[in-house]
Amino acid sequence: MVSSAATTVSIDRGHFELNNFGVLAGSNSKVTVTNSSASSNAFGFVAQPAAGAGEIDIQNSTASLNTNTGVFSGGGAGIATIRIADVSLFGNTVAGIVAASNGTVQSYLNNFNSSGGVPSGPASPGPQ
Repeated sequence: MVSSAATTVSIDRGHFELNNFGVLAGSNSKVTVTNSSASSNAFGFVAQPAAGAGEIDIQNSTASLNTNTGVFSGGGAGIATIRIADVSLFGNTVAGIVAASNGTVQSYLNNFNSSGGVPSGPASPGPQ
C-alpha cells in the first residue's frame, strides 16, 4: 500500500499465500495483524515505506515457508517498525527476521523462530 494520507488497517484471521508480499505496510501506514498466516510467499510480513513511516504490529500469527524472509522491516527511504508477539517463524529460506536500513523489529520475547535472524530490540513494556 502506498499512500500520502495516513492509512490504518486491521487484519484478523487472514491467510496470505503465493504472493510476493503476504502483508505489506507501505508509506504512512499502520497495520495490525492477529491470528493470521503469511506462508509460501516471497516475503511474509513486510514494513517498507518509500516515505514517511510504515508500521506492523503482529500477534499470534505465523510466517512460514516463504522463499525469502518471514518478517522484514526496512529497505526503503521511510522509517519501518515491526512489533511481534507470539509469532512463529519457520521454514523461511533466507531468515525468519531481517531488519534492514531504516527498519527495526521489536520483540516481546515470546516468539518462536527456527529460520534465523534476530529482532533489533525489545518492545516496551515487554512481557508480563
